[in-house]
Amino acid sequence: MTVRTATLAAWPGFVLPDLDDLADGATAAPARQRLADVTYHDAADLRLVRRGFSLHHETGQEPGWVVGLPPEDGWRTEIRVPGGPDAVPADAQALLGGHLRSARLRPVARVQLRRSQARVRGPDGAPWCQVDDDEVSVLTDGRVAARFRQARLTVTAAMPAPATARALDRLHQAGAEADGAVGAVAA
Repeated sequence: MTVRTATLAAWPGFVLPDLDDLADGATAAPARQRLADVTYHDAADLRLVRRGFSLHHETGQEPGWVVGLPPEDGWRTEIRVPGGPDAVPADAQALLGGHLRSARLRPVARVQLRRSQARVRGPDGAPWCQVDDDEVSVLTDGRVAARFRQARLTVTAAMPAPATARALDRLHQAGAEADGAVGAVAA
């Protein structure tokens, strides 16, 4: 599945905004809490992240691999690829192959997410978006090395542009703001 994601910095008191009325007939499910471990992979010289790409495996409610393409206009295209944590699937490697060349992928960072997640469906019941409030803990040698908060808006192709703009505006009104550093670390 391919989606577009905007990642924003969030202040410690951030609360997910109301998303029920993004468009006539759209409905938002109440936010659910979940935990996830995310392991980022790259070459030893970090060539993917330096070129704006990301590759990670996530556990939890939606386990699998995510390939993040370089952001355009504040949005990153993400492609989900099924697979377990032990080996990067061939489909994910194929998306990055020209940028990796002969370099081998290896784990380069691990984070834990405490995620509050709300989902919005359109009037026809099709998934429109997911809005996440993430408390992120960056781990080094099994210990928390840093913490930060981020909000993520993930939209499907079914979500109309005016509803997307309203959702993004609600996140800004709740205190989330664009921050390139957050997008680069936890894309």
